[in-house]
Amino acid sequence: MPTEKTTKKAAPTTTTSAAASGGKKRRRSSPKPTATTKKATTARTRKTKNNATATPESKTATKSSGISPAVPVSPPPSRILLVDNGGDSIKYGWMCSDSNGGGAAGATTGPSSYPHSLPNISARLMHQFTTLVGDELNKVQNPNSLVARTRSTERGMICNLENQTHVWKRMLDLLGILVPTHTVTAKCLGWKVAATAAAKKKKTRKKAATLAVLPLPEPTIPSHTLAVVLLLPPHCPRILLDQITAVWMEDFGVSHVGFGISSVCASYDQSLRTPWKTSCTVDLGWSSTLIVPTFQNQLIIQNTGTNRDDKKSETETTTIATSNSNNAGSTSTTIRRMPIGGRHMINMLKYYMSYRQYNLMDQEVLMRDVFERLSFLSMDTEADLKLARRKVSGRRIYDRDFVLPDYMTTTRGEIRIPFALQKDLEKEEQQKRKSEELQQEDDDDDDDDEEEDEDFEGDDDEEDDENDGDEDFQEDDDNTNGISATKKTNKKKGNDKQKADVDNNKGSGDYDDDDEDESMEEKRKRLLRERAEEDRRKREQQQEEQALRVSVERFVVPEVLFRPIDAGLQSDLMGLSQAIVQSVEACPEPYRPALYRTVYLVGGVARLPNLLERLKRELRSLVPSEYELEIFAADSPIDRAWLGAKASFEKEPYTKYTVSRQEWEEASKRKAYTKLLIKNGGCYA
Repeated sequence: MPTEKTTKKAAPTTTTSAAASGGKKRRRSSPKPTATTKKATTARTRKTKNNATATPESKTATKSSGISPAVPVSPPPSRILLVDNGGDSIKYGWMCSDSNGGGAAGATTGPSSYPHSLPNISARLMHQFTTLVGDELNKVQNPNSLVARTRSTERGMICNLENQTHVWKRMLDLLGILVPTHTVTAKCLGWKVAATAAAKKKKTRKKAATLAVLPLPEPTIPSHTLAVVLLLPPHCPRILLDQITAVWMEDFGVSHVGFGISSVCASYDQSLRTPWKTSCTVDLGWSSTLIVPTFQNQLIIQNTGTNRDDKKSETETTTIATSNSNNAGSTSTTIRRMPIGGRHMINMLKYYMSYRQYNLMDQEVLMRDVFERLSFLSMDTEADLKLARRKVSGRRIYDRDFVLPDYMTTTRGEIRIPFALQKDLEKEEQQKRKSEELQQEDDDDDDDDEEEDEDFEGDDDEEDDENDGDEDFQEDDDNTNGISATKKTNKKKGNDKQKADVDNNKGSGDYDDDDEDESMEEKRKRLLRERAEEDRRKREQQQEEQALRVSVERFVVPEVLFRPIDAGLQSDLMGLSQAIVQSVEACPEPYRPALYRTVYLVGGVARLPNLLERLKRELRSLVPSEYELEIFAADSPIDRAWLGAKASFEKEPYTKYTVSRQEWEEASKRKAYTKLLIKNGGCYA
């Protein structure tokens, strides 16, 4: 068969090759080592080394106990980094480390009283590929040159984890923390090893032409010695908590990760002030508004009314819950959320100003400056709107001109009162001064009249006394009458001579008086000319400058907090005062009187003028009359969550609010945060 012939022919070739090689059989070459084989060999060598270094006592102990050797316990962190991950900005800083309470022993740096702030946004310059993150955006002279602005959060939750990782990396670089660069994320995002001093000087010289960037501190703090505590909004998805933990553990190499509710931590200061230890925290943030009732710095859970002994109580409470579903909500949480924040108000202001004057839909930085410096809450919106109908724009009391910056000589806008309104205010001030002067003159005249009346009464009394004495000395007066008559005639002659001299000298003095009168008139005309020139110059300057006329927008835009329908939202969405009442009424009844007396305003939007007074007036009409109402505003509303978390976490050991790397690996890198949920009553998600 053909197959046999081929085999027979192939045999001699092998013998000839073996004979050519000296009669020895050729060995098969070993395959090249791959990545998997390398890992396997390294793992084997590590196991052999560990077995060789292990003492016989430890081996006998493990055999006697029958327990397999566990993962080595992670050492305590040397420093704890507290991060308030807000939608607009990140507040970060070191916590106080203490061996007895708040953390690990051996801290080298003391904490700061207030946190640092970093914008939670990234962008890039035109015609460039480099991405600017955080504080690098503030150093750009003209923000119009920034494109592709990207925010990490949407409605308070982290939606863009890649951009958020960029911002966290910038934060760690500013703190001088050494981040591992061998991970997959570090290679994808382009994290590089810290450069030398000479390389840094070259880079700073190159960047000086385009952007003035401060040099970063040298990374001297290893990341594996740190613990990070993140403050997140309530109702955070559980899958997001897993992803955040994986980023900090794997990519940044941190030893411990912890979580906290920002709104609950913000109530720590208020709960200490009051004897009831309660707080109804109203967090007016960037993306949303949250109402979170707390007791002893913990979230109040809605009373479901479950009682194993009495079944009637269950039925009664369920009927109450269904009947009050419109007021208290169908869910078991007491937290209420409004989808209105500072971002929505700025977008409304952009729309209104673009519709009436310039196209400002892309000017987020400029409109934010206008909103922060000019917006306020009106105490009587209808009266202010009626004033807008009666008076022309530019003459209303709340009208202002916002001069736009040219980004050459000025980088920030200027607030100015309109020219017509300024004239009206000056006239009112002059009228007030005249009325005050007239009133003062009338008062002085009344005082003079009273003094004259008193003097007149005294003269009448003296005349009566003189008349009594004149009867006795009547004869002497008859003798002296002739002498007095001669004196009077001489006086009249002297006065007539003086009058004649004055009349003769009038001709020479008239010319001097006319010169003085003419000089005064010239001065007055000159002053009037100068004022007219100044007014004309101001008008020309106003015409040359680009100014925004901000009128009713100042109080109409913040009115959305109490009337969300004005923002185009659904009509059944409640306002701020209704949301507070609904949140408090969802709590058990014993907490309600104390919660109404401890309403606490925090967040960036809480800095709006007249917010506290307006909210108190709106709430008083909704709160039952038997309850007292008190509203407080935080001293530093933006940093209040970070300060409250710092004060509360320092009194507890770090193991209570953090998860170690060992626990995370034992949980298969998933749901390691359940320990925090159990200890806090399942309130983090």
